[in-house]
Amino acid sequence: MATKIYTKTQNEGDTFTGATFYGSGNYTLVGATAKMQFRKDKKDGVLLQTWDLNAGLTVLNDLDIALDQQLFTLPAGVYYSDLEITLANGLKETPVSIVWNVQQTVTQ
Repeated sequence: MATKIYTKTQNEGDTFTGATFYGSGNYTLVGATAKMQFRKDKKDGVLLQTWDLNAGLTVLNDLDIALDQQLFTLPAGVYYSDLEITLANGLKETPVSIVWNVQQTVTQ
């Protein structure tokens, strides 16, 4: 599966409204695990936050995955994340990569 790359602008401290990523239909998410990690710099950056199926991610209808609505707590800056799915058969997929532009909140 090809990785889709997105850019998302988010205000620091605001609630992220959520998003849904649709599977290719070539596999099922039954028995799969998933995680999304946030880093300041791509691979070499310090791990700042992880969303997984227990907090932040939800599997929908066995094929699609949703980033849940939640408070976005990272300070202003540019962050990198990708969504890694490990299927029940052990195959790993990275269908989504996101560059997050977190803007400083002006109004206090």
